[in-house]
Amino acid sequence: MKTAPIKAITLSSDGYLHVYPDIPATGDLEHIFRDASGIRWDRTDRSLVAAEPPRWNVQDLFKQMIFAVMNEYGIKLQITQSTAWVGVPDGLKTALAND
Repeated sequence: MKTAPIKAITLSSDGYLHVYPDIPATGDLEHIFRDASGIRWDRTDRSLVAAEPPRWNVQDLFKQMIFAVMNEYGIKLQITQSTAWVGVPDGLKTALAND
C-alpha cells in the first residue's frame, strides 16, 4: 500500500472541508468521482472536497475522503506532524487525527 502525507486540512466558514494531499505536481486525484461517494478533486487548489458538504458531519466527511482515495487509488492519506490546520477547531483536530 502506498501512503501520502496530508499537507493541509482547511475548514471554511461555510462548511467546506478541503484536504490537501502531498502528491507530485504531475499527479492528481481527478478520478476520485468514480468512487461515487460525493468526493471531488478541486483542480484549482489541488485538494479533495465534498460535492455536498451539508450532507456530512466533518468527521465523517474526512473519513470518507480517506476511504475514497484508498478505494480508488490505493493510497492511504496520513496526517503528520507537519500537516497544517486552517480554520479547524482544536477539538476537531484531535478527533480527525485520532481516526
